[in-house]
Amino acid sequence: MNELQELNISDIEHELHKLHRNAHPGKEIAYPGNLVYAIWDFDDGGESLHLSARLAGAQNARAILLRVNDKPGSSPRAWISVEHDETELIILEVNGGDPVSVAPLLSQISSSGHHILIWDNSLSYSHPLLRELSVGMDRVIVSIIPPCDEMAALKPFLSVCDTLGSKPYVTDLAESMLAAWQTHISGFFTSDPQLMSHIREIRMLGEEQKPSAEFLLLAAWMSCVLNWKPAEIERAGESFILHFNEDKRVVLEPNSDRRNRIEFRVVSVDGERTIACDEPESEIRVAELMLMQLQIRNRDPIREESLRRLRAWILFADS
Repeated sequence: MNELQELNISDIEHELHKLHRNAHPGKEIAYPGNLVYAIWDFDDGGESLHLSARLAGAQNARAILLRVNDKPGSSPRAWISVEHDETELIILEVNGGDPVSVAPLLSQISSSGHHILIWDNSLSYSHPLLRELSVGMDRVIVSIIPPCDEMAALKPFLSVCDTLGSKPYVTDLAESMLAAWQTHISGFFTSDPQLMSHIREIRMLGEEQKPSAEFLLLAAWMSCVLNWKPAEIERAGESFILHFNEDKRVVLEPNSDRRNRIEFRVVSVDGERTIACDEPESEIRVAELMLMQLQIRNRDPIREESLRRLRAWILFADS
């Protein structure tokens, strides 16, 4: 691994091309975009090196690991490394206390194409560097919503979306954690399309004492898929009741046996019945969640409408 004593972009490019020629003789170096993985500057045993290289390799993107510190007066430094699957990796160590000076460094080594910023949860979502780096990015992936946290945990994420504006498409890793639920429920919906029109109530029984951020995200998604139109919102003790058109509703409430479970009350000419869905088993690691996020390129109208509904629900919860 070569350290450049003075940060010189042309030296970085020269080093990258040399490494690439040695690894891939006769093949020109070309990247369809940058993948910047921003993380707090600490010794993680090389985990962030391998992860950022793996993610960039999956996108065929230029890999840039941005190690952020807040050391007063520290100057930026750079390394070049070859990591996962012979992916050439730029490591930048920068002073996050001077965010305005960091973004121009990245712009000098940027390539045309699709640019992605992954903001690690070791960095605060309120750090001014997040906003500076997001300028010019097409995608920003954050990890703000903690697993199994209360719905209030959604507020910082929505705040970051507002701060960064509409240019970068901002998503949270927690959204990919819903994938198992969404696949399970989609299979239930598509197995009998007529059934969707007969659902009158969805009870979401959570393992926590208060409705979780995860279940609220899922409730917003299901109501959009079912094309239910939001009406009133109601509190009943620890329960949270979302009313929709035609007397349909979603009830979020604690489950006495401390397990996540969703029940669909179906009313048709054949009578009334309840169909239960237990939480699907899934052990998804952070790397898999990030890879799932990287597959998202375009805005999903259902997700956009889900976020609009979440904003209204959280405003009510705060009132």
